[in-house]
Amino acid sequence: MKIFLVVMKKILLLFVPITVFLSSCFFISHVNAVDLTFAWDSVLESDSYRLYYHDNDGSYTTPAWEGSETTCTIYNLNNGTAYYFIVRAVNGGIESCNSNEVFYRLSVDTDEDCVCDSDEITIYGTDPNNSDTDRDGIDDGTELSYWGSQWCEDIDGDGVINLLDFDSDGDGFSDGTEYYGGYDAGDAEDMPVAEKIYFEAESGYIQHPMVATSDSTASSGRYIVMPDSSASGGYAEYIFDVASPGNYIVWGLAIATSEYGDSFYVSMDYGEDIRWDVVPGYYNIWGWDQAGSASNGDPIIFYLDAGEHTLIVKQRERWTKLDKILVTNDTKYLPDGIWFEAESGYIQHPMVATSDSTASSGRYIVMPDSSASGGYAEYIFDVASPGNYIVWGLAIATSEYGDSFYVSMDYGEDIRWDVVPGYYNIWGWDQAGSASNGDPIIFYLDAGEHTLIVKQRERWTKLDKILVTNNPNYAPTEQGE
Repeated sequence: MKIFLVVMKKILLLFVPITVFLSSCFFISHVNAVDLTFAWDSVLESDSYRLYYHDNDGSYTTPAWEGSETTCTIYNLNNGTAYYFIVRAVNGGIESCNSNEVFYRLSVDTDEDCVCDSDEITIYGTDPNNSDTDRDGIDDGTELSYWGSQWCEDIDGDGVINLLDFDSDGDGFSDGTEYYGGYDAGDAEDMPVAEKIYFEAESGYIQHPMVATSDSTASSGRYIVMPDSSASGGYAEYIFDVASPGNYIVWGLAIATSEYGDSFYVSMDYGEDIRWDVVPGYYNIWGWDQAGSASNGDPIIFYLDAGEHTLIVKQRERWTKLDKILVTNDTKYLPDGIWFEAESGYIQHPMVATSDSTASSGRYIVMPDSSASGGYAEYIFDVASPGNYIVWGLAIATSEYGDSFYVSMDYGEDIRWDVVPGYYNIWGWDQAGSASNGDPIIFYLDAGEHTLIVKQRERWTKLDKILVTNNPNYAPTEQGE
């Protein structure tokens, strides 16, 4: 936070004016200590200067600093205390009258991000106890300086202002990754190269009692697990390189066998062991899961410099299984996440594709005629991993009589899909499912080719984009992938 104080009063020594001002950012060495730097106009007839201050007792009796320079720093002032400062020019031991008086009170800055707590709470909406509120890799003070007057804008239109948005331009890369990589965090076209580093879980260095074992449903037929609850010290270690510095997340293709077999610890570069609650879906079915805690749903963010790094997955509960690992800086990338533009499938009349500038790629599908029947859209796709999948749609419910489709997988049962993405006539993401119970439809898919069909039920229900994913914790928030 830079401090600019406009001064009004000047003093004279031998008829030469002197003006005092704070010239630099304050620096906080700990929560209750503040350093302030001052500068002032030079006076030709002076041989030195004296800076005085008091904390509201009205007395300028003993100089806090004396010297021939026209700048000085006063150290270890009490955070939150009101201070008054003046400078006197000196010639032959004779002091001038006081300069303009500078008043300053620094509010407490608990998280030391150069934004005072009161401003974080009342102006910016940031967390005064967390220097990086949105976890994007830039502290709040630096981010305020970066955005300038755009701090309160919403560049990607996701309903979150830039200052509080992990990925302000919606391109899949955190603001920190772009800022420190020299990219424009407000331009979705200016972004780093996406890195996707995969490992077979059994390919690392495996320390007993963590073991690699066989399973025909696992990728490459093997996975790792800690089968013995009485032993300790088991882990798997993976060494890898990244080309681009920035924020990275870890994914795992995993199985939670029970509520007592659903977690690991994970660490990067021999740092803190962080709990990873594996919640890929139903028990005993492989699914991709972001490394993170079930208590808050957030992925663990690792800031990585370019170069070599070491990932360690350590035992916590026995029988939690891990088949495959992905490390990526693309926070919007989904392993086994399949996206379609709704109009890209085979469209059977009276279902039609039509134009709308607000839709992704400018087009969507709809059934406009209530008297006709048989309309549908068909999509053929492949999944690499067997498991439970859900379907999302970027849709519009136009009214209570225009808010549903039928959906089916692999020519199976037609299941009612009540589209409830938000207010009528506004695009929103919705999980395929019934409004009566709020649950998404779960499709178990083997690895390989599948066919999704979205069929007419009520006219004027609109569908713009589709996602099929085996990550139950991922919720798309905008029109891009």
